[in-house]
Amino acid sequence: MKRLQSWQKHKKKVFGCIAFLMFFLMYGTVGALECGTLPLFEGIIRAIIFLALGVLFTYLAGGFEKYPERGASSMKYK
Repeated sequence: MKRLQSWQKHKKKVFGCIAFLMFFLMYGTVGALECGTLPLFEGIIRAIIFLALGVLFTYLAGGFEKYPERGASSMKYK
């Protein structure tokens, strides 16, 4: 039970780190395409996969959650 609570506590951080890694993997793929060390078709497929995984892990990390508007109540004049 304690292991499950620990996972629940740290899962957003883990998914965020994986999303960060996916961004750099995609960045490296694009760099390899620029230098010509990777064939175009393979590079595009790899970049699309890394992009999709990056979006998935960003979603799992809570990157697309809606937060309540803070500006509406704090902008009222007293």
